[in-house]
Amino acid sequence: MPKEYLLAELTKRDEELIAFLSDGKNSGKKVQVEWSDTPVSVLSYLWAMNDHEILHNGWNLALMDALNISRFDELVRVWG
Repeated sequence: MPKEYLLAELTKRDEELIAFLSDGKNSGKKVQVEWSDTPVSVLSYLWAMNDHEILHNGWNLALMDALNISRFDELVRVWG
């Protein structure tokens, strides 16, 4: 698929997620997750996924630095 199409789809999905979470009945929903005995809110789950992704990026950057691997342009734009 062309890059322009994929970017448009990503924008569309972002807007759908924002609309979904803006509705109080959805943002207050609880979901069962593997790491908790009790359900967590949808927003807590999304923040946890975001934090987890950041952890992976940090780990990758540390390994790249330790191995003297040059960072590619997009990585430098996002993480420095």
